[in-house]
Amino acid sequence: MTETNSPRFGYHFGGFAEIPIGNRLSINPELLYSSIGFVFEYSENARPNLENPGMSDMYLKSTQRFNYLAIPLGFSFHFDRNLNLQIGP
Repeated sequence: MTETNSPRFGYHFGGFAEIPIGNRLSINPELLYSSIGFVFEYSENARPNLENPGMSDMYLKSTQRFNYLAIPLGFSFHFDRNLNLQIGP
């Protein structure tokens, strides 16, 4: 019996904005697209014999792909021009 599980390399890209809603507070919406997944392979060498008639070699390969869009929303509190606190997912 052999099992292998390997990652499927994908990509991740998106954009963001900073929308002020006061002197010190701003909303930071983002739009992110991701593509990830994995490949799973399983094989078993079972030869036909008298005790288990009909058994043979078995092989399974499964490729899973996940493509999704995320829209996280963050907030920024600006202490001064060079320092801010960001909160969000």
